[in-house]
Amino acid sequence: CAACVKDKPKMIAPLALIDRLAGGLPARWAKRVGQTVPAHPPGWAKSREDTASLVRREEWMRDVLLRADGLVVPSQTLKTSMIGLGIPPERISLSAYGMDTTWLKDGPPVRRERELGAPLAVGFIGSLVWYKGLCVLAEAVAAMGPDVAQLHVHGDDSGGNDPAVREVIQGEVARARRIGGESIHFHGRFTHDELGSIHGKLDVLVVPSLWKEAYGLTVREAQLAGTPVVGSDIAGIAEGIDHDVNGLLFQTGNATALRAALQRLIDDPALGPRLAAAVPPIKTDDDEAQEAEWRYRQLISGQGRPVADRQPQTAGVGS
Repeated sequence: CAACVKDKPKMIAPLALIDRLAGGLPARWAKRVGQTVPAHPPGWAKSREDTASLVRREEWMRDVLLRADGLVVPSQTLKTSMIGLGIPPERISLSAYGMDTTWLKDGPPVRRERELGAPLAVGFIGSLVWYKGLCVLAEAVAAMGPDVAQLHVHGDDSGGNDPAVREVIQGEVARARRIGGESIHFHGRFTHDELGSIHGKLDVLVVPSLWKEAYGLTVREAQLAGTPVVGSDIAGIAEGIDHDVNGLLFQTGNATALRAALQRLIDDPALGPRLAAAVPPIKTDDDEAQEAEWRYRQLISGQGRPVADRQPQTAGVGS
């Protein structure tokens, strides 16, 4: 579990090595480390307890998951992780999330057509924390120059009311501003109903996550809106994009590779529309609700025996 934690203590890496060389030793150590309440202030003692808690969590998580008659995961990435945790594959069903389409009640957004020579309107939508990769995108766009590409960031850049969260968010925003310069524009918070109008003003949406996203909702929202999408070649993000078919992938964290992908969209104006048009049907939340009911009925009628190998036929909606 600790391998996927976004801000993991520094002790995790050496303990993982010890675990590979002498399996079980870190787990036995963690059981002897108590949990102080209230927690220690930042420092060695807190790092030690946080590390031990993460190590203990894996065994606890395995025990909880094994109690279920069936498990449903949205991506192969998550399924592989669960199998690695010790969950029998036959208990795990792979099923994409259903998407809320209420913001598309009037149909896909009306798109503005980029004028010849106008800067490429590049979008970033979501949380402004470091592991979402905003600064990688800012670096890629800034290297292209403000006359070639402009980055439009939609997300809460204030950090909210929590002082700790505010410090993290505002620090990342300040860093992105320094990197992006004249090429970056922050538009602040938005409501879900505004997604259509946001996408209608973009030439491409970039999802540059640096860590293993379990699914990639932002990718699917772009696909529903008909917005060409470029994403990191990692975990759930990569699973949602068939490279050069319905989107473009770039090496995670590589601003140069991302810049090259964006340049392709400029050099070939027909590429973006071609990618957006090739998006497969997207499951809706109504589809997911029907599928969930089907799974419950199958488990009940089978007296609790998992039926992960059987899949219902559900219709999706295209972009």
